[in-house]
Amino acid sequence: QIRNRDFFPIFMILPATVILVFVWGFPIGKMFQLSTIEWYFTKPLLKTFVGLKNYKTLFADRFFLHAAGVTGSYMGIAVSVELGLGFFIAHRLDKVEKGRLLFITIFLIPMIMSPVVVALFWRAWATPGFGLIGYFMRLVKLGFLVPPEGFTGTYKTALPFIIFIDIWEWTPFMVLILYSGLQSLPKDPFEAIAIDGATRWQTFTHLTFPMLRPVMLVALLFRTIDAYRAFDVIWIVTRGGPGRVTENLSVFTYKTGFREWNVGYSATSGVIMLFGALIIALILVRRVAKT
Repeated sequence: QIRNRDFFPIFMILPATVILVFVWGFPIGKMFQLSTIEWYFTKPLLKTFVGLKNYKTLFADRFFLHAAGVTGSYMGIAVSVELGLGFFIAHRLDKVEKGRLLFITIFLIPMIMSPVVVALFWRAWATPGFGLIGYFMRLVKLGFLVPPEGFTGTYKTALPFIIFIDIWEWTPFMVLILYSGLQSLPKDPFEAIAIDGATRWQTFTHLTFPMLRPVMLVALLFRTIDAYRAFDVIWIVTRGGPGRVTENLSVFTYKTGFREWNVGYSATSGVIMLFGALIIALILVRRVAKT
């Protein structure tokens, strides 16, 4: 009976596990196989086994290294701002007595919008000449800050603008997760530390932050991986341009495979992206487990 009881849960999840292994395992295995060959869509019958040559070429490719740098900057800045801003808003919402649900609903609007809609919305607003961002900035006498080519058309403003869109869209996710975490914290420790005469800062550093840390790490895990593989908004708004200034690893991989038709090289970039995502996830999951 004990043995049957122990193996019953495993037996129940076995079908789903087999399906997941097939659905995920086959494409990943195929990607590894494609990364070892030189193959162009324009020459479908000409496949040459090159071993690890694609990997050596990739790590010496300045465009790939640039895309990795853009990915790191995009991910680091966007997620950091989202975490800080999300915590601040969630903490303020936790103190609100009236209209809390209304505020939460308003904050969630950007997150529930389709990424395509978000991208088209901000691309239209940033259109040179008649975009609403430029119009409002000129209205308040800040038109000199608007580049003639628009915010997506210059090297200095394109990447910051893309990061801004990500922050606008996904800060509500941080707010939702952190607000839920704040609501679940027990009240007794806060009442006890208030009786002892603790200041707000002491309450935050000794109670709120340590108790909320596991929730913050989980939110950080999801958002970091999501920002790491960002593609749709970047592609719709800038196509990775101007030049390659907003070209991250996802855009680089897509362009290599479906613009240059270099299947093997694109698969190699995909493999490196996969390992990068696994490393990031492993680090954050271990931090979550420790807490």
